[in-house]
Amino acid sequence: MFWAFLSRLFHIAQGRLVYLLALLDIPIGYFEKQRFQLRRLPHPRNNNDNHENTKKVLLISFAGSTFLVGGFPRAEFQTVLEKAAERCGVAADCLFLVDPSVTFYTKSSSHAQRRSKRFGTWEGWDEVVEDINQLIAAEGYDKVVAVGSSMGATAILALVGRFRRCDTAVVFNPLVDLVHESRLGFYVGGLRLPPHIRHNLPDIMAEQCLASSRRGTNVMVHYSQHSPKDIVQLQYLQDAIRARQEKTDRERDDNILDTIGHDTSKHVLARELKKRQELLPLLEDALRKTLLLREQDDKKTKQ
Repeated sequence: MFWAFLSRLFHIAQGRLVYLLALLDIPIGYFEKQRFQLRRLPHPRNNNDNHENTKKVLLISFAGSTFLVGGFPRAEFQTVLEKAAERCGVAADCLFLVDPSVTFYTKSSSHAQRRSKRFGTWEGWDEVVEDINQLIAAEGYDKVVAVGSSMGATAILALVGRFRRCDTAVVFNPLVDLVHESRLGFYVGGLRLPPHIRHNLPDIMAEQCLASSRRGTNVMVHYSQHSPKDIVQLQYLQDAIRARQEKTDRERDDNILDTIGHDTSKHVLARELKKRQELLPLLEDALRKTLLLREQDDKKTKQ
């Protein structure tokens, strides 16, 4: 018991140190190397002649942040994504993204920042989008599924329409309006975003959700039913989507987001679902539906 307490205390201190260094813009080499990790899973051994086995899938995980007590920047959804791919019998690559700088994945190299600012195109996410799109193009993936929680969910929804391909996005309790966020840790974390992005984040996310919907992306937003502040954040996104539809004279579509509530008040919803042994079946089901929808599209193309 005593050693478990000390271990937990050390983990919290370590997480707080990482967060402090991030606020001071002091990079840590060990964590910087974990920003972009590609893991190729072994091809599933399946004696059945299953057409799904011939499909090449990319599973992208955007890790959350170190905002919470004991938070520690590390790749997330590692085990569950690998098991979901194995259960579905597909050849998958897993791309694990981590943002030790706590900038909602907007941190770019100095060269990229100077170049984009020079031409007036600074949006913060240019470099991470370029890296992901280059990987998708080089490998020719048939399906791409993005998964993220909290800060990672925010990044996905802010970028989903810019990915070269994204068939399904599964996000948990995204942070949408960081200007009116009342939770101190998240509000302070939001200050890491450039002001023009932070103040326009709901509109940016709404634009990307609408763009991805037109391409047929299934955006699944899981939220905590007993967390009023997370419900408010989801409402911000839904309101921004409706406002953008009205602004562009588009017919209102209430099916842009597939929202799923869960009986909990925990913000770190994915971790809570994992404790309940509900996360793996959830991601497996999302992957199976992605494969099935793609199969239907392939048949329509052939006809």
